[in-house]
Amino acid sequence: MLTIDEIVGEKDLVQLFRTIVRKGEVKFLNRQYIVKRIREFAPLSMEDLEGLYDEDILEELERNRRWSILRRLKRDRK
Repeated sequence: MLTIDEIVGEKDLVQLFRTIVRKGEVKFLNRQYIVKRIREFAPLSMEDLEGLYDEDILEELERNRRWSILRRLKRDRK
């Protein structure tokens, strides 16, 4: 894991970012990935859904009967 000092001291941030992504240290979750995991009944954590609480995702959760995740989302939204 990178430290703040390593990031601040780096002169070529673009190359640093490419290296991090290439090594797999950063994982980007997008909407299609989340929908695929919902449909496959793959394990999802609340961190996976962070920032993706929109009506499309909620409808997909309801359509695929992912009730436990829906309950947690609705409880967290209150």
